[in-house]
Amino acid sequence: MSKLNYKLILYALLHDIGKPVVRFIQRYFDKIEEGDISEEAKKYLENFLNNVIENMRSKRHEELSEDVVKMILGTALSESERESIDTIIAEVDRFAASERGISVERELYKKVERLWNIVEDEVTKRFGVAYKYSHHVVPMLSPLWVLTRTNYLDYVGISANLRGVVGKWSIDDARKSFAEFFAGYSYVTLGRDSEFVKSVSKVIGSLVDEELWFPVKPLNIWTLLELKALRLNEAIKQSSYAEVVKYLVNGLSNVRKLYGGSVGRGAIDSILDVLRSSSALVPSAIYWSLLPDISLYSHSKLVAAYTTCRQLSSKVRWLVIDANNIQKFISSPIVAAAASRVIRGRSLLVELSLDSLANYALELFDGLTRANVVISEGGTLDLIVPDLHDINARMAKLKGIAKELSRFLGGGLGFTIAISEPFEIKYSRFHDTITAIIEGKRAGDGGFWRVLEDVRYKLTVEKSRKGVSEEDLKSEGVIAREEDVIGFDAITGEPVALYSAEISTASGYYALRVNQEIKDYIDEIAGPNKIAIDSILGTATHLSLVAGTAARGILYIVGIHVYHKDLNGIPTPAEDVILELVQNICRSLHGNSNRLYSNSIGTDVGIVPLDPSGSIYILISAPRGEGGTIPLFDPQELMPIAVRYLLNVIDNLKKVLLDYINNKKGLDIYVDVEFVNIPYASTHMNEELIKSLKEFIEKGIDVAISSRFLGSYHPVWWVKETQEDVGKFVLA
Repeated sequence: MSKLNYKLILYALLHDIGKPVVRFIQRYFDKIEEGDISEEAKKYLENFLNNVIENMRSKRHEELSEDVVKMILGTALSESERESIDTIIAEVDRFAASERGISVERELYKKVERLWNIVEDEVTKRFGVAYKYSHHVVPMLSPLWVLTRTNYLDYVGISANLRGVVGKWSIDDARKSFAEFFAGYSYVTLGRDSEFVKSVSKVIGSLVDEELWFPVKPLNIWTLLELKALRLNEAIKQSSYAEVVKYLVNGLSNVRKLYGGSVGRGAIDSILDVLRSSSALVPSAIYWSLLPDISLYSHSKLVAAYTTCRQLSSKVRWLVIDANNIQKFISSPIVAAAASRVIRGRSLLVELSLDSLANYALELFDGLTRANVVISEGGTLDLIVPDLHDINARMAKLKGIAKELSRFLGGGLGFTIAISEPFEIKYSRFHDTITAIIEGKRAGDGGFWRVLEDVRYKLTVEKSRKGVSEEDLKSEGVIAREEDVIGFDAITGEPVALYSAEISTASGYYALRVNQEIKDYIDEIAGPNKIAIDSILGTATHLSLVAGTAARGILYIVGIHVYHKDLNGIPTPAEDVILELVQNICRSLHGNSNRLYSNSIGTDVGIVPLDPSGSIYILISAPRGEGGTIPLFDPQELMPIAVRYLLNVIDNLKKVLLDYINNKKGLDIYVDVEFVNIPYASTHMNEELIKSLKEFIEKGIDVAISSRFLGSYHPVWWVKETQEDVGKFVLA
């Protein structure tokens, strides 16, 4: 049972959610946004908050944030609860807001606001900004603007190659240049007001005509397909806070229906996904962050992550999980047969493996939410975790599980894990870091710079030590001994080791030797007659074929994560339970406990078990068919049809999990239902789905709803050429 107060985390996550609401209301009355979409957003907002927009107009964003949380919880906080929560969040928010901003005491707030009004007027008049350069008008600035101010572009491309300077860009020089670029912002604390206004106006003005601005919009498949950095005025014209508010209200309404007033990790993770969909392209602040390149989503995550850690420890650490040899692992096929499925499947397998390790790390550090995963990109996860008293034991457990997962997948994909020394949140202030850099102090004296340098060094050391740990030395650094190798993978040529008495899905490691009995199954996941009788498929290839086949038209990913406590009370993946669950799920969905893929329930379903890290992933794909095609981009039309396939799987899963949990004690089960390229926050969730998921929650199984964008995995198309075709799926 986690010691965390999830209600406090909820308030931290939504402490600024009133900002897009306030901005929409101001734009509505200023007639910056007009038309049907604006009127729809107004109605959505009024219905959700049970108030008319005229009454909301006089409220500050803090008041509207509290109104939103009250609607989710169904009740208001007591006075003592509010004081306690406000105190903690105010403290954490102050440091999180200085992630790159002005570091001032509260008595200077009014002064900064006054000076910023002068800056707004100066920028608007001098640089010809459409409307006034203000919080409800300014769009999102791409963080890549930093590269344009640190000479990075001079060291890439054809010109740099001709000058012989490719790869010679210095991060140390860039860091100093970047710090000096912000030096003018310190003028406000030195009483040099006119210099502050001049410096800030000049910096903003230098970016007005650069194609570095993103319109304020929800994050969905359309936005991603069309996302393009624009000049400031063009981005202002294309911004729509009305669309943002619709997404936000729809998503939070879905959360309220599913969880009622209860708040746990699943509810927080679901709200976090609503925030990502609605506010990833919404600036968090305009003047406190100095430039609007920090999204409301990112800032809110950071405040929630710090607030979570503060409940468990006075200090925090920066944890990095880095996947190694990704390209080699993905491009492993050496024969043409089924190679495209293996490549596609292994690419997805990398994502699922990191997702599984992230879920375990969050469970390991006492039930953290996904807000603590502050960065997830390029095969690397960055987490903020509390400095627990037994952190060495927990880190040893995490590293051991990562090594077992690598071994499970054949050793081709590795994971390096490093953690920083503990630091106090107050030392993460950007102001302290740039001051230290400008003054030429060592990294150890440079606030958050010190933390990043520390973890970067430790990650490098961990990578260099790979293969020379005590365990690796005992095995002479090899993945499998010659006597354990029973053959080579038919598609990748990788050695397949005998980890148990037999090669079958029943062994726990999912290697297969193809025989006549399973030939039809192999033809289904690899293609007809692609794999010959008596060929061997290693675990990674078998799972890749399942994932690669399902990924061609994937609609949903259902993740099931199962843990129990060891003798020391530390969460551990329930590996033995996973194997048994896989067999029961396969039997329920496919009619055969040893087959990870079939379409026996009306749609294609693949199962990807990652036993060592305690996870099972069910991939739900659109059924294959014939017909003409039109691109599928409208979730309003898609959801009512696609959700039937999800409900079918959830019903089968419900029978297995609920029956299982009644007979097993001491298990913590977390289920994450991911909508692939379908932003569930954009529409009302199916009532049957909500009812089914509520049954999990009532039985003590935590549930989250989220979305995942998978570009190349989703060539599913919507048939709509004739009236008779409406409602069918085909694969391109």
